[in-house]
Amino acid sequence: MPLPVYFIYLKYAVYKQEFFAAIASHDAHVYSNMISVTIKQK
Repeated sequence: MPLPVYFIYLKYAVYKQEFFAAIASHDAHVYSNMISVTIKQK
C-alpha cells in the first residue's frame, strides 16, 4: 500500500471512530434524559 493511501485510510479510520463515538455519547445522553424523566414521573 502506498504511503498517501495509508494516511488517508488512517484519517478515515479516526474520523469514523469519532463519528461513532459522537453517536454513542449522544445516545447515552438521550437515554439518561429519558430515564431521569421516567423517574420524575413516578
